[in-house]
Amino acid sequence: MCAVIDEKFKAAVIQHMNEDHSDALELYVRAFAPHLANSPDDRNLTVEMLDIDRVGVTLQILLIGDNRDKKNRVECLKLSFENTINVVEMKSPEDCRSMLVEMVGVARKKVGET
Repeated sequence: MCAVIDEKFKAAVIQHMNEDHSDALELYVRAFAPHLANSPDDRNLTVEMLDIDRVGVTLQILLIGDNRDKKNRVECLKLSFENTINVVEMKSPEDCRSMLVEMVGVARKKVGET
């Protein structure tokens, strides 16, 4: 078991992912929670990372209603590293980047992107 991720490091990772990798966060949702991304009313989605810890990431998903249904909905989703990339937990903060990148690779395969 690794030590708790430093709050300053965690905040930097979250800010970086939200500012520079929103496409990766949306891909995580499409691949690992398709029931949220592929709604029948063609909702658009906006995804933000809320948290990252030694066992996974927490995402907030804003589903934006279309012209027929103006209702927006917010969902919270916890993705575990174990269920996405078959790694039980992050051993050190240095593993963070490689694990998030690996999640992107797995997600691309799941949705048929190369």
